Amino acid sequence: MTADPNSAFKDTPASWGLWKDGIDSAIRAEKAGRPGPGLQTWETYWRGIQTTLSTRTRSGEYQYEGPYLYEHADRYIKYIVDQRRAVGLPDIPFYPKDP
Repeated sequence: MTADPNSAFKDTPASWGLWKDGIDSAIRAEKAGRPGPGLQTWETYWRGIQTTLSTRTRSGEYQYEGPYLYEHADRYIKYIVDQRRAVGLPDIPFYPKDP
């Protein structure tokens, strides 16, 4: 991965660790059957995360091309997909099958 000078948020070890902690907590809550933040559905929550990470979507699909709001946004999206799959949660429809 190369750095994107146009990204608003840089991918540092500290930001990655903090972000993963929050995502892992959300995945545990979803797996436990708790409602999404603000009583929204989990699908709505994850779509919001994807929108926050990326400035580009087309036809409801995540695009692996910039510019990104977050540097290396694809890494962050892939983490969500992989961790949800690891605990047996269903795929989110807008994610590609093999990010």
